[in-house]
Amino acid sequence: MFKKILVATDGSDIDQRAVTLAVNFSATIGATVVFAFVAFPYTLTSLHYPLPSSAIPTHQEHEKANRDQANRIFSVAEACAK
Repeated sequence: MFKKILVATDGSDIDQRAVTLAVNFSATIGATVVFAFVAFPYTLTSLHYPLPSSAIPTHQEHEKANRDQANRIFSVAEACAK
């Protein structure tokens, strides 16, 4: 039936439930699960409220925060798959 299942996740509680369900379903039907996390690009317009310039993250800090978030999300997905 299905060979691959794509799960987009932001790490929220409801998404973690979707991750668990997708992993369990894929095991039942022998499919592969592919996880996706989409990060906001680094732009000052992506900030949703005014910040003093000292509080605006650098591009490197923004990239690190995105990597850290992705690692947390994919660690949960990996743990579900075991």
